[in-house]
Parts: sequence; structure tokens; C-alpha cells
Amino acid sequence: MTWLLLLLLGIDGSIHLGERPPGVLAEVVLRLPRLDIETLAATTDKLHAGAGWRIGQGVEVQVAGPLVLGGEWRHYQMGPGAKQTGWVRGGLVHGPHRVVGRWRVAGALPREGGAEWTYRVVRGRWAVSAHQGVLLYWQPDLRAGYAVGLTVGVRVR
Repeated sequence: MTWLLLLLLGIDGSIHLGERPPGVLAEVVLRLPRLDIETLAATTDKLHAGAGWRIGQGVEVQVAGPLVLGGEWRHYQMGPGAKQTGWVRGGLVHGPHRVVGRWRVAGALPREGGAEWTYRVVRGRWAVSAHQGVLLYWQPDLRAGYAVGLTVGVRVR
């Protein structure tokens, strides 16, 4: 395999994160030898701020055997406000299977963090990607929320 391009579309939602689920989620993944570049776009409807959207760009490098490391940036636009977050990524790749974790390291508020896991498999022309995560924030007391999403798509090349 020299490279492949995945186009995925699905839904995502959350519990206790102040959103009205579901949202529409689109992903584009360019997989090169030892390098993955991912772009995402999603709709969101925040209870306190109204309809909005988010975009993100991530990269992962296969550093040794099945181990991948990388980073991600996300921008959220909600009603009158916006925020940005930075994530560190790490995981394992085995054949068509990929399990990657994301740990938030920078956010709009210094008192928020979280971990999110993605499982993606490509079989022939089809791809399925599922993610779930737990987010913690202190505003001013400790709260937790859960995010989940599923996308299905095709392998363009």
C-alpha cells in the first residue's frame, strides 16, 4: 500500500457536555506510509450558545512497529463564542485495525481535560470509524461528560 484516501460521514453526540445530540460528522483521512493526516468537520448545538460547528486537523506518525504518535488541533464555534483545543495522540496499528487515544493538553479553559479513543478499520472499499471519550472540566466544580460518534465511508484509493 502506497497511500489511501478515506471519506467518512456519520453522527456524533454527547452526554453532560451541554449539547443537543446528534450532530453530523464528516471525516477525511489521508493515509501515507507511516503517516496519517485527518480532517474533521461537525455540527453541534450547544444548549447555552445555540447552533455551531467544529473543525479539526490531526496527524499521526508510525514511530516504531505498531506504535503511532501525533497531535491534533480543534476549533469550536458556538453561538457568540469560540474556543480552540490541542490534543496529543498515541495508539497502535495492526493490519487494517487502528486504535488511537487522544489526551487534551491545551484548551480555552485551563481547568478542562479529557481522553478520547478512536477505533478505525478499513476492509476493501469500506471504512468504519467509532470514537468515544470522557471529558472533565472544573467550572467551578468538577464535572464529567461523555462523547460518542460513528462514521462509515469509502476508500477512494
